[in-house]
Amino acid sequence: MPLKQWLQAAYLVSTITPGLSAVQLQRQLGLGTYETAWTMLHRLRRAMLRPERDKLTGPVEVDERGRGATGKVLVI
Repeated sequence: MPLKQWLQAAYLVSTITPGLSAVQLQRQLGLGTYETAWTMLHRLRRAMLRPERDKLTGPVEVDERGRGATGKVLVI
């Protein structure tokens, strides 16, 4: 796979909410097979995961600001 496609895939995986399926990745990048898209997606997901990460402890603050924030309920 060319580096350009890996970078495009990483961008899509990190910006599309609520997530990206292998079928979507295949269509977005014009990949020939579902298996290629699935492999890329899972390698990127594995690279983004840090198993030894620390869990949140203590107080956690959430700040909702910006357009249309008035009257919104905060959800964590």
